[in-house]
Amino acid sequence: MLLKRLRPVIAGFFLALSVGNLHPQNALKVECYESMPRYYLDEDGKVRGLGVDLIQYVNSKSQYKLVYPETVIPLARVESHLSDGYINAIFGLGKTDVRQKNMIVGESLFDQNLMAVVRLDDKVDFKTLKDLVALGDQGIVLAVRVSSMTEQLKKIPGLKVDDGAYSYEQTLRKLLASRGRIAIYNDINAGFIVKNSEFSGKVKILSLDLSQEPQALQALPQHVMFSKTTDRAAIDEINRVIATGKKNGDIKKILDKYRF
Repeated sequence: MLLKRLRPVIAGFFLALSVGNLHPQNALKVECYESMPRYYLDEDGKVRGLGVDLIQYVNSKSQYKLVYPETVIPLARVESHLSDGYINAIFGLGKTDVRQKNMIVGESLFDQNLMAVVRLDDKVDFKTLKDLVALGDQGIVLAVRVSSMTEQLKKIPGLKVDDGAYSYEQTLRKLLASRGRIAIYNDINAGFIVKNSEFSGKVKILSLDLSQEPQALQALPQHVMFSKTTDRAAIDEINRVIATGKKNGDIKKILDKYRF
């Protein structure tokens, strides 16, 4: 119990060490979660990815400086740190009921779309999610735990969703082992990962008919999320920078480097 209570304090201590050379009144703490290509470590141990590019863009336009340690950690831990107020923001999360309760939902950064993948030899006898419902155990959807996309899938009556995987790579390995019929995730992450040599030539992208599905499954906004302890003036300025960047096309240019 004591270790659990001290964990956020310890995390905050090490994060503070990494940003100690900045003026605290202008520094906002951010953490990067494990989710290639949003955040990943390069060969030199530096955090790279879409999320980092967006953070650096905001830093170039704002008096507030978003600072982060050069590491990536599980999303669940980052969310816990934000909810507890030990960091100020996370870049690139979809809305869920829990997140809206525990965090301040900021400006949307971009929309992510659903991407479906099946094994290369799948004959594909379905076109919609409702078709998968009718297939029962032969229509199991493999998804990633904690994902906002997964939460939307689990709201579909009768759809069997296996969200035991903590990463999309794990989901694809389960698919190749025939432990599900289809793997569904967002196009930002999925499009990047399916090109990996481990999966290349073993899976294929499937175009599902989503016309009768909720809008959240067709285009799910990804937001910057703030802790409830973050200064309102800082939140307003960062939201303004992002809104302006979307309007003038700057953020689209960043996103285009990662879109599949």
